[in-house]
Parts: sequence; C-alpha cells; structure tokens
Amino acid sequence: MICQVYIASHTPEGGILRCILSPGGILSPMEMYPMDRPAYMCLDGAMLHVILREAFMMQSGIVSFRIGNDGRLYQTSVPQPVHGTVAAHILAVNGSVYCANYLSGSTILMPDRLIAHNGSGPNPLRQRCSHPHCISLSPDGDYICITDLGTDSIYLCTPRLEPVSRVSLPPGSGPRHLVFSRDGNYAYCSNELACSLGILKYSPGRLEYLSSLPLFPEGACPEDSASAIRLTPGGQELLVSTRGRGRVFIFSLAEGLPEYRGEYNLHGAWIRDFNVYGDYLICGDERQDQVLVYSLSASCGSPPLDCIKADKPWCILIAETPD
Repeated sequence: MICQVYIASHTPEGGILRCILSPGGILSPMEMYPMDRPAYMCLDGAMLHVILREAFMMQSGIVSFRIGNDGRLYQTSVPQPVHGTVAAHILAVNGSVYCANYLSGSTILMPDRLIAHNGSGPNPLRQRCSHPHCISLSPDGDYICITDLGTDSIYLCTPRLEPVSRVSLPPGSGPRHLVFSRDGNYAYCSNELACSLGILKYSPGRLEYLSSLPLFPEGACPEDSASAIRLTPGGQELLVSTRGRGRVFIFSLAEGLPEYRGEYNLHGAWIRDFNVYGDYLICGDERQDQVLVYSLSASCGSPPLDCIKADKPWCILIAETPD
C-alpha cells in the first residue's frame, strides 16, 4: 500500500497538496489541486470531502473528490453551501456529511438539516456565543458528538442531529477536538483555551467529565493553545499539539488514563494539525509554512526526518492506496 498525504494549504492561492510518504519518512510532493482556502478535510471510503472557508458570499462550503487508485483526486461535486460562517470541522459517515460552523454557532447534516447551539463561556473574547469546533462519531457508531469551544460543552446527538445529552467541562476550557480510546471507554479532548487535556468516560449516549491535565504543568504562556489530538495507529498512545511554543505532547494510555511520556519541541511552530502513520509523525507549521516528519521511535529530541514547504498547512489527511 502507498501512503498518500493530503495537505490543505489555507491561502487564496493554495489548494490541496498531494504527497507520498516513502519509507524513511520522506515526503515527496506530487501535485497541487488549486482552490481558495481549503480548511479541514475528511475521508469516507474512497471519497475526500473538503471545507472551503468562503466558497460563497460570507459562507463556507464543501467540495468532494474521489480518490483514484493512484492517489490522484477527481472532483465529484461543485461547492455546496453549509449555511454557516467559518466552518471548522467535517465528518462523513457512510455518505452522510456533517459540518461544524464555528463562527455562526451551528452544525449541519448536509444538505440542509441545521441545528443551532446556545450559550457562552467566561472568556469574553472567545466565548461570547457557541462555537462548535469538532464533530466526531461515538465508538458504537450511534451518536454524533459536537465539541463546542464557546459553551465549554460536548453535545451528543442522533445521526439526524436530534439532541441526546450534554456534558460540561470546566468554565474557560474551550474544548476543541475530541478522540475516543480504542476500547471506546474513554474520550480525550484538547482544550484550546485552557491548554489542557480533558478526560471523559463514555457510555452509550453519554459522556462524563473526569478531569483535565495541563499540557504545561509549569503554566501556559498567553499564546499557548491546545490544537489537534490523535491516537497512534495501535491506540496505545495519545498525541496533543499546541500552538505558541509549538509542542506535540505524548501520553501513554494505561487502562485508558493518560500518562505523560515526552514531547516534541518544534520551537515556536504554530501546529494547527498533525497526523500519524506507522512510526511517522507529520506536523504542519503554519508560522513557517512547512510540514515536518518525525520518527516516533526515535528520541523526542531527534531532528526531523524531512521538511517540505507548504503555505499555511491547515489540515493533514492520510489515506492508503494500492498503487
């Protein structure tokens, strides 16, 4: 299998850069698919769905591609409106596509089933209203989880976006992205504003908040904020990135509870997103317009295996193809 790496370059002159990750951690750029400010992307089988920040007048949109056996992208739709502003995250499940409209405080099941979220948080600059930032599928596949930075909440809904339950995190947490443990018993949340890792217990249709771990035990700096969160392929480790000082923190998951193991220091990188494939950690650095590859089996202080130029890397998506 060939590891395809798709990088969303979030500039008006940007697009999706397709790369191949070779053994040894080398990224080989193949071609660019031009588009205006692509943001987050997701896979649904051989389909790739992409958020465009402003495909319509003051409104975001979604455009879809089919991934060929060689990894090339073949556009299958014109941009479709999401009926919201500054869409932040996208999820596709068996043909159903969901999108979180960050600025306008709504979530949509495409093409037109829209729900709004109400509330606020204590941060007057970032939490004056609802700001859904991530949509995840529950481990049992029965619920849609909406992580709302503005209301310090995670909402669980049916696949038709009918409300089921809500869990609150400590005021000012600013929950951003959510992942579940491999056994489905726990959920982990990157809390952007508090720069912490939230730990929750999952049972069908319900999340229970347990605790939060500060990512910088000595105290976060004003520009530090938690961003992406992912599991390693085997699920034994959890990785969380920050913007500001630029770190990727590694936690081992013993009985579901995170235990700090180490960190990669990217020295001021603005890491909005990263991804993991096998032994390789692939990090986007918006501040220096580059994507770096590290070895997870090497010591955290080891230099990157590779570094390529990519303007404002916003999202990094991985897919395997046969050719």
